[in-house]
Amino acid sequence: MAGFIPEWFLGFDSIIYIFVTMIGFTIGAQLFKLYKLTGDKSHLKLHFGMVVLSMGFLALSMVSGYAYLNFQKTCAVECNIRVFDQAIDIYDFGYWVYYIASLAAYFIIFMVYLPERGQFPAIFPLVWSVGFRTFHLISLFLLSYIIFRSVINYFSDRNVYRFLVMFSFLALGGYHALLFFSTFDPVIYVLGNLSLLTAFLSLLVMVIRVNRK
Repeated sequence: MAGFIPEWFLGFDSIIYIFVTMIGFTIGAQLFKLYKLTGDKSHLKLHFGMVVLSMGFLALSMVSGYAYLNFQKTCAVECNIRVFDQAIDIYDFGYWVYYIASLAAYFIIFMVYLPERGQFPAIFPLVWSVGFRTFHLISLFLLSYIIFRSVINYFSDRNVYRFLVMFSFLALGGYHALLFFSTFDPVIYVLGNLSLLTAFLSLLVMVIRVNRK
């Protein structure tokens, strides 16, 4: 179950995902440029993480847009899009691509934020039966440590760059938290997507400022 989507918001979330995809690829390009300038492999890993995450949102934008165009005449006040039911179709496949790409990207970013190499605890199980809430719960689980580290980094050295990083991960965590509860109120789904767009815009501003520094 992919949450309850208000009728007036149908299609707008797909547009947001398209913007997020373009912003994500731009961030990935900026991070690769930063890696070329500094030689820091953490920038290269972040580059791969953002590119993989953007690929996931590209798949999500396509499948959600296709679903809404296909079902716009049958949706009433609310649309309840179901995935992973008895029949496997293009919607299931698209969400699978998004889920796997997102978790892989968060895993890469998680590894970057670990204080020591080789000290990775066994906390990233392969969940083949991942569903809507399960996906957001696992994403929050991985992001919680990334958020924790970004908050510590900011308060240890307060500057605008670390604030933007902290804010972007907080907003990204907010996106997953809000969508986890989106079945209770359609407005929560809207707020979650706006939080996602805010997260990517914040991170884009940060990497552009760093490259121009």
